[in-house]
Amino acid sequence: GRGMPRLLLTLLALLWPSTTYADPPPGYYDGARNKVGQALHSALHQIIDGQKALPYTKSGNVDWFDREDIDVWEALVYTDSACPDSAPTCGLVKMLYLDEARHYTMANRGSGQNDRWEREHVWPKSRGFPNQSQDGYTDLHHLRPADRNLNNTHSNYGYDTGGAVVMDKNADGTEVPTGARIDLANQSFEPTDQAKGQVARMIFYMAVRYDAGD
Repeated sequence: GRGMPRLLLTLLALLWPSTTYADPPPGYYDGARNKVGQALHSALHQIIDGQKALPYTKSGNVDWFDREDIDVWEALVYTDSACPDSAPTCGLVKMLYLDEARHYTMANRGSGQNDRWEREHVWPKSRGFPNQSQDGYTDLHHLRPADRNLNNTHSNYGYDTGGAVVMDKNADGTEVPTGARIDLANQSFEPTDQAKGQVARMIFYMAVRYDAGD
C-alpha cells in the first residue's frame, strides 16, 4: 500500500531515536558484511529468517504466567511487561501508543469494552498475512499490546504524518485526545510520538524478514 513506503522514507529517516542495543553474538552479521542493495537485503533476510512461530490463541491457556502452552496473548505479557523487577508477575502490560499500562485481565477477548487492550499488528495483517498459519501473522517482532480504540482506528492503513487527532474512549464513554492522527482521505495513520521509533523499527524488520510468499 501507499503508506508503507512512506513510513520507510519518513519514520526511519527522521524519527528513529538514538538507542543503545546489546551486542549480537560474534559473527551474527558476517553474512551481510560488505553487501549493499538487494544483496544486503537478501543476506539480512537469511540471518533473521526462521523465528519460532507461536499460536495466535491457544485454547485452554488460562494461566499466562506458567510458561506452558504459550500463545501470543501470554507472550505479550512478558515482552511488554510494565512490572517492576521486584514483582515480575504483577500483570501490567505497556500500551504501544499511550503512556500507560493496563492489567493483563483487561485483554479484549470478546468483551469489546473501551478500556480493553488488543494485539496490534503494527504491519497490518491484511497486507500480506491474512491467515493465522502464516509466520507474519503471529510474529512477535511486530505484535504489541494497544488500546482497542487506537488499534481499531489504525485499521489496515499505512503510516504517514497528519490528519485528524484520534480520540480515545474511556470506560465511561468519555473521550480524550491522543497524540495519534488519522487521515481517512490519505488512508494513513500517524502513531503517537512515543511510538514512532518503535513502529519504524518494527516495519523495517518486517520489510526485511518477509518476502512475497512468506
